[in-house]
Amino acid sequence: MVGVPAAAAVAAVAAPPTGRLARRRGRQRRRRRRRRRWRRWRRWGAGRGRPGVRMGPPSPLRLMQMFLYLRYSLDDNHYAQPLDLLPIVEVNAQAVVAIHGADELPPAGAPAQTDMNYRRREVGRNTALPCTWRADPPSPLSVVQPDVPSYAVAGRAVAWQEWTFRVGFNPREGLVLHNLYHGGRRVVDRASLVEMAVPYGDLGGPHPRKCAFDLGDCGLGVCAVSLALGYDCLGAIHYFGATLSHAAGEPVEVPRVVCMHQHVFCCRLDVAIDGARNTVFEVEPAISLHLRRICPSPRLHPIH
Repeated sequence: MVGVPAAAAVAAVAAPPTGRLARRRGRQRRRRRRRRRWRRWRRWGAGRGRPGVRMGPPSPLRLMQMFLYLRYSLDDNHYAQPLDLLPIVEVNAQAVVAIHGADELPPAGAPAQTDMNYRRREVGRNTALPCTWRADPPSPLSVVQPDVPSYAVAGRAVAWQEWTFRVGFNPREGLVLHNLYHGGRRVVDRASLVEMAVPYGDLGGPHPRKCAFDLGDCGLGVCAVSLALGYDCLGAIHYFGATLSHAAGEPVEVPRVVCMHQHVFCCRLDVAIDGARNTVFEVEPAISLHLRRICPSPRLHPIH
C-alpha cells in the first residue's frame, strides 16, 4: 500500500471540481438561488391578500401617491382646490396601504365655496373677481406690414436674415427646431423644450411632496391648439400644421399649430457723452422672428 502525504491529500480535497462535476454543482447553486428568491417574493411580495405593507427585504412593490382635489362643479379647475389627504396605493395589489394626513382634524365647518371661475357664462356669479365688463374697451389694434415678410419658407425649411432651420412638431415636446445654421455655420442640431419640472415651495401638505413633470405627464404637443389670426397672432403670419395621433393610433391633423411672424421686440438704447458733457441717446428698433405655439396645460397657464 502506497502512502500519500497529508499536504497532498488536503490539496486534493480542497481543489475545485472540474468538468461534469463542476457543471452539476453550478446548476444546483442556481436552483437554490431561484428557490430563495421565490420564497422571499412569496413572503414580502404584493398581491397576497395581506392587510398592509410589511417592512422587510427589497420587494417588487409598486407604490404611488394619489393627490386629491375638490371640485364643486364640472367647470371648476381640476387643480384649484387641493386636499390635505394623500393616499398611498399599491398598484399590483390594487389596495390603499396608507393615508397620510388622515390623523389631522379638518377645520371646523364646511369649506367656503368661493367661485373663482372666470368664464363668460359664469362671470355673473363670480364672487372673487370683477363681475362686469368694462364700459370703455380699448380701441382695435392692427399690425400692418406693407412690404412682404423678409423670411422665405419652403415646406418646413425657413430662411431669415442668414438664419436657416427646419420646423418640426411632436406630441411630447411640441415645437422643435432642427438644423439651425447662421451664415452657413452650424449653431444647434436640435432645439426644443424637453421637460418642465415644477417644484412646489408651499410648506403646507401635501405640496412638499409634489414635483410635476408637465411635459412627460401631459405633453406640449398633445395640448397644443390651433391658432387664429387676430387673437393669437397679429400681422403677416405663416402657419405650420402638425400630424399627431389619438389613443387608437390613428392620425389626427392639427392645422395652424405654429405661427411665425416678425416682431419689434425692443429698442436698442445707446448712451454716450459728447465733448460738451451732453448725454446723447441713439434709439434703433430691432426686429426679431417669432415662432409661437399655445399649449394650455390643466395645471398651468397656457405655455407660449
